[in-house]
Amino acid sequence: MRVLNQHGTTTDVPVGQYPRLTLSWQVRTCMHCKNPPCLEACPSEEAIYQRLDGIVLIDRDKCTGCQACGEACPYDAIRFHPGDGKPEKCTLCSHRIDQGLEPFCAKECIWGALRFTNIEGAKNHS
Repeated sequence: MRVLNQHGTTTDVPVGQYPRLTLSWQVRTCMHCKNPPCLEACPSEEAIYQRLDGIVLIDRDKCTGCQACGEACPYDAIRFHPGDGKPEKCTLCSHRIDQGLEPFCAKECIWGALRFTNIEGAKNHS
């Protein structure tokens, strides 16, 4: 089985030679870009927007399903629902952030590899 993105390219990477073959999967999640190309590419007014805190969100009700956002995303982070063809992506658990909580991926990462912090604030304190 291979993991494919919407462009038909693989996001899993086999390493080694048989019988010592391993497979690593590359997570491609939304980077909530400072100047999001998906927002610029979207022809639907306000279907993709950026909150003041930098989180990029998609309003599926305002989306036409043209999929231009997926083509524009350099991180291949936007997936399209098989039923209606509308985009879905990481919301950085904005509903949790609004409650003062960290995103669920960071909360539940058992290796501690994912952390949620304000990079700009960290730069200002170094």
